[in-house]
Amino acid sequence: MELLPLGAGKAQKQKVRCVEMLTSKSERILVQHQEETIREIAFSMLTPAGYKCRGAASPAEAWDILSSGEAVGLLLCKVVESLEDRLIERVVKRFPDIPVVVWGAQPIPTFMEALRKGAYDYLDLPFERDQLLVIIRRALEYLRLKLENREYQARLEKLANEEIHG
Repeated sequence: MELLPLGAGKAQKQKVRCVEMLTSKSERILVQHQEETIREIAFSMLTPAGYKCRGAASPAEAWDILSSGEAVGLLLCKVVESLEDRLIERVVKRFPDIPVVVWGAQPIPTFMEALRKGAYDYLDLPFERDQLLVIIRRALEYLRLKLENREYQARLEKLANEEIHG
């Protein structure tokens, strides 16, 4: 059910639909890892939970997919390659609404560096399916709340402007 103020415009309704889409499990996850087997394992864990997955073998391929405008709700990428290629920083700068989750079998300081560069969370390999799903759900919930908050702020600003000029 949509709760919109009377006279809500088409743009407002589209933004609300965007937030509603994020609450569904039809989110598209871009999974980056150089090993196809690892990507397939992630797909086999995410797909039954209702997520749509797309794979990328390298940070460069992941960047190309993101830059193409293809719908991506979350980026799951290999931590070391993403740090070396500055993928995390570029995604955070150009696509600030796409949460980045890094994964790999690395020491904690490597993950901490990725978090400082803008990653939302990390997943240490090997991992259980439930660990992956909790992190993905939490990142997508964060995104949903971020977009919802932005929408509320825009509505509040509009109402305040109407009161002042109105």
